[in-house]
Amino acid sequence: MLVEDIIRIKGGDVRIISPETPVVEAARLMAGKKIGILAVCHVGKK
Repeated sequence: MLVEDIIRIKGGDVRIISPETPVVEAARLMAGKKIGILAVCHVGKK
């Protein structure tokens, strides 16, 4: 399955999660909210 297929099926909504988010929580978020993409971002300190 291609990313474009997932976006077409699940929708184009994109959410951001932290690297510390458990995979199970990320999967629940995607399934429960019909999210197509989760971006994992780490915010650095200055």
